[in-house]
Amino acid sequence: MEQACATVNKEPQQPRVELHMNTRDRPEYLAIALSSLLSQTYDNWDLAIADGSRQRSAEKEYVARLLHIIEQHGRKVRTITGVNGIPQTYQALLNSSKAEMILRCEDDCFWDPTALASMVSAIQQDPLIAAVGAFTPNWNGATDNSAKAPFQLNNGFRWIKTPTLQGRYGWVAEDGQGQIVNTDHVYDVTVIHAGSLFKVEAIRAVGGYATMLSPAGHREETDLYCRLYFAGYRLVVAGAARMWHFQATNGGSRPQGFVDPDRAAMQMADEALFQMRLSEWVEQHPDKPIAVLK
Repeated sequence: MEQACATVNKEPQQPRVELHMNTRDRPEYLAIALSSLLSQTYDNWDLAIADGSRQRSAEKEYVARLLHIIEQHGRKVRTITGVNGIPQTYQALLNSSKAEMILRCEDDCFWDPTALASMVSAIQQDPLIAAVGAFTPNWNGATDNSAKAPFQLNNGFRWIKTPTLQGRYGWVAEDGQGQIVNTDHVYDVTVIHAGSLFKVEAIRAVGGYATMLSPAGHREETDLYCRLYFAGYRLVVAGAARMWHFQATNGGSRPQGFVDPDRAAMQMADEALFQMRLSEWVEQHPDKPIAVLK
């Protein structure tokens, strides 16, 4: 009887999550992002930063002090440098990670305090769930659509003419993750917008990040999500998780701002390669249909 009682109410062990932060020449935004991560109610995590800045972000006093606080909270902090490109950088972080789960972060985002806890809870619901996204309203364009059907999320692909295809039609991923939804429901989707909480074994099983794309990384997230989806994994969005995207106008993948001819040329090449890959996946996996939005 005593032995049986000893196992009652034993709580499952919280998984250790490694947060993968990619930053470049945006130390002020990085400080905001780090502050929001410090405020997470889920506290079992470490931090890995890929810093491509011309002046290392940790040389800024406010960033250095934030990193010190993170370490004082018992979290490991590691930094890599010298890697160029968005998918290439995240792959380098993945290659050197020993974590079972990673949260892919960007330096111009703000995470609501319960976001990580909600995502960890969602990813543990099913072994087939490979990635959990959060709702990601932009700082200046948030809309409250909580009155809509709570268990349906506008998500899929649309045929449109896109400038990066020079007037040709192509599949463009679209979703309703920019809205604000007040529910604990977990939504099954075909693709996720922005970074997610990932199971490392799932990313590695489908070949890792899309490093065949340019350093601009156009479509690289969509490419990874498609490979996971067509491989039979579940992708979900946690209604209770929210991450605000500031869309910084400089730094990161926009060193010359939004109008950057070099970046535009890389995007065009990435788009053409992604469209070819997606067409092949759709043909190879008739059992895994994608939603076509009107």
